[in-house]
Amino acid sequence: AKAMDDARPTLLIGTEDGLAEILAPDAKRRDLSSIRITLADNPPAEPTMASVMKSRTGGRFRSAVSAEAVGGMVAAQPIYGERRPDTQGLPITDTDLTVAEPDGTGVGTLVARGPQVPGEEDAWVSTGFLGRVDERGRVKVVGKVGNVITHSAGTSDPAVIATALRRTDGIVDAMTRTEFDNDALVLVADVSVADTTVTQEHLEQVLASRLPNQAPPSRWNLTVVAPAEPTPEPAPDATEADAAEAQADGPEAQADDADASEASGTPATDDATPVDETPTGELPVAD
Repeated sequence: AKAMDDARPTLLIGTEDGLAEILAPDAKRRDLSSIRITLADNPPAEPTMASVMKSRTGGRFRSAVSAEAVGGMVAAQPIYGERRPDTQGLPITDTDLTVAEPDGTGVGTLVARGPQVPGEEDAWVSTGFLGRVDERGRVKVVGKVGNVITHSAGTSDPAVIATALRRTDGIVDAMTRTEFDNDALVLVADVSVADTTVTQEHLEQVLASRLPNQAPPSRWNLTVVAPAEPTPEPAPDATEADAAEAQADGPEAQADDADASEASGTPATDDATPVDETPTGELPVAD
């Protein structure tokens, strides 16, 4: 972080964890205005990473597909060209990228080969991501192998979907789970909302915008969470009210009352309860 402050870079290439550290709340005062382009080594699992980084830097945000197993970067969004949020761009020069064992929707393991890929020449090596490649050769990542599931509506990373929902205005909390319905795996979203203006249709539009390559939940449970009503304070009884009044009057007012009662020959109090003379800090002894 200090090196970045000193160097004032215009191009920042980082991992998701590294970029998240830069954007952490205790790093908000860091000046990122010199950064014109941020390149994430992989599509961020945090759905709002791109918008937050663009807001902090004022520059462009791009993402790539890279892994140690394939020797680094194998595809990337164009730095200066148009960025399409639903793709990770094209394979880099001299690198081929395709889908191994695609399902009915064309989603499968993204594999790459090229001069930088370790192993035998022309051997296909897994990138560790699931996705598809469209007819123009553009790479579309769904998520990491092991995190993505196939359900009745398609393929999704349930944890990323839950995070995207929690980052939405009007959402109190959100979680995703799976259940079987007639042998079909169903992705369910349980969402607590602040009011009835947050609808399933609106949330599906949010997911389509933030996670265009992921299938939304096919079952939704929306629950309106009413704000907690404040607990009324109990009214003080007469003794507490008198004590509060006496404390508010202060010792001077109490002294005036005592002087007035002495002059009139009446006691300063008509309370028949005997005064407990137990020293402060000790409990009175029961009779």
